[in-house]
Amino acid sequence: MRQREVKVVTFMAPYHPHAWSVVWPHLSPAHPRAAGVASLRAAEGLGVTFADLADPARIPCGEEEFLDGDHATAACLGRALNALGAAGFAR
Repeated sequence: MRQREVKVVTFMAPYHPHAWSVVWPHLSPAHPRAAGVASLRAAEGLGVTFADLADPARIPCGEEEFLDGDHATAACLGRALNALGAAGFAR
């Protein structure tokens, strides 16, 4: 990918606000989700860009913008992708 000058971007999509406030702050570094984030961050050393958009307040995405506890609506995800573009991640 680097030889073809392709920019690889990985990102954590927004969590449901309730899930974020209850679960995320209490995850230990050994939890699979936390380990996954650590792996994505480590890939930055290989030229992969990682953006952590898991905090729904960062986008913002309200509770009504989730189909269930995990899956955001197209509008919420669209704003997340726009945030990536505005930050220069997606060019």
